[in-house]
Amino acid sequence: MTKECIFCGTAPTTKEHIFSGWLSVILLEDPARLALPLTHKLWGETGVRTWVGGRAIEIAAKCVCVGCNAGWMNELELVAPSAHGAHD
Repeated sequence: MTKECIFCGTAPTTKEHIFSGWLSVILLEDPARLALPLTHKLWGETGVRTWVGGRAIEIAAKCVCVGCNAGWMNELELVAPSAHGAHD
């Protein structure tokens, strides 16, 4: 796993969802979008770990620090629904 933020290099990182919760409304319009056959590969000290499966909206990754996630990334997340036309 990445131990430093992929954006600013700060440590530690936290496990964060890749897709915002508001996207579930859009993804639920087409259930096939939720059940994507996903393949994840992690390169670690012991080699490659791979797993398959899951719902796209539930994917989380530990590669971003709290500062980036709660800062500029959160600001993007707040304006994204209106930019897309999604409503609360």
